[in-house]
Amino acid sequence: MSKIKSPIRNLTALEKEIYRLQLDAIKMEDKLGDNFNYLKTHFPEMAIGSISQRFTSRSLWGYMADLFLQNENVRQKMGKGMEWLADKSASWLKKKFKD
Repeated sequence: MSKIKSPIRNLTALEKEIYRLQLDAIKMEDKLGDNFNYLKTHFPEMAIGSISQRFTSRSLWGYMADLFLQNENVRQKMGKGMEWLADKSASWLKKKFKD
């Protein structure tokens, strides 16, 4: 949250502060949009990496799961599924938090 730069003692100072806060809001909105686009683009790789890190133990099941997740066909299908999930989540969030 942005702090007030100087005390507000008149209407002009209030208007300046409102304008400054509006600019801060626009910057934050742009940054949030960039972060969301990054997440949407890289979500499949991050999800697969997260899942594969769980199965890196030296057990037989962990080894088999790791081999399964290294298969390119499986990774593509999981990536498409994760993209679908991210799109549905994004549309739900837009509907939920719509002004």
